[in-house]
Amino acid sequence: MKLSKLLPFFPLIFVSLFMLYIKFGLFDESSFLYVSSKMVPAVFSLFAVSLFLIAVMRKNSLTLTLTKRFYKKELNSKEEVFLAKSDLYWFFVTAFNTLIIVYLTLYASNTIWAIYTSLGWYLYLFLALTLQILYGVFNKINR
Repeated sequence: MKLSKLLPFFPLIFVSLFMLYIKFGLFDESSFLYVSSKMVPAVFSLFAVSLFLIAVMRKNSLTLTLTKRFYKKELNSKEEVFLAKSDLYWFFVTAFNTLIIVYLTLYASNTIWAIYTSLGWYLYLFLALTLQILYGVFNKINR
C-alpha cells in the first residue's frame, strides 16, 4: 500500500496514539516532548497556510491547479476565474484553522484537542468548502 493513501488517516492515527500515550504514559504537561507532540497538527496546518500564502503572493492559483487535477469534468471560463481568485479565501480559512489548533493545544483539555485535531478540522474545512461552492453557485458563476 502506498504511503500517499494512508496520509488522510494520519491525524486519526497520530491523535489516537497520543491519547494512549497520555492515558498510560508518564508525562509532564509542561515537558517539551508533550507540548511539541501536541503541536504536530498545528505544524501541518501551518504548512497548508504557507502553501496558500505562496500561491497568493505568486498569483499562481493552487486551488485551480488542484481542482483541474482531481475534478474529472472540464471547467468553463467563469469557474476557472472563480477558482483562480479563491486562494486568499483558503489562506484565511487555513490560518484560522491553525489558530484554533494552537489555542486548543495550549488551553483546552486533551479530549477537546483530540476531537478537533482528529475530526473537527475535517468538518471545519468541509464547511468552508461548502460555503465556497454555494457562494460560487449563487453569486459569481451564474452572473
